[in-house]
Amino acid sequence: MNLNGNEQSYLQEKIGLARAAFTQGDETKALAYLQEARITLTSCAAVEIAVAHVFEDFGNLILARAYFQEALYKEPDNAEAQICLELVELQLAGKSLRVVRPTEQPTLFEEYS
Repeated sequence: MNLNGNEQSYLQEKIGLARAAFTQGDETKALAYLQEARITLTSCAAVEIAVAHVFEDFGNLILARAYFQEALYKEPDNAEAQICLELVELQLAGKSLRVVRPTEQPTLFEEYS
């Protein structure tokens, strides 16, 4: 299920409010915003993914994993949820991840000179 424009705006608003509440240390309020979005847009994997990203960004990988799994339950072929779940699993297993940007890779000339 894809979100229409109003639903997308609503989700972005609730996610933004939740992030602000987490940043201010008000976990109770943040969780309320996230739960409100999940209840209102109940059948959508995009909501679960957005919630998972919030938890991931604030260091709660256990909950992030649970919400990525919930997204896959709702939409088994969702590539974003599959990839993000794998990345969270790697982090939980203690593997460090570093994204290498193409500009950081040595050129052939630098590599062999």
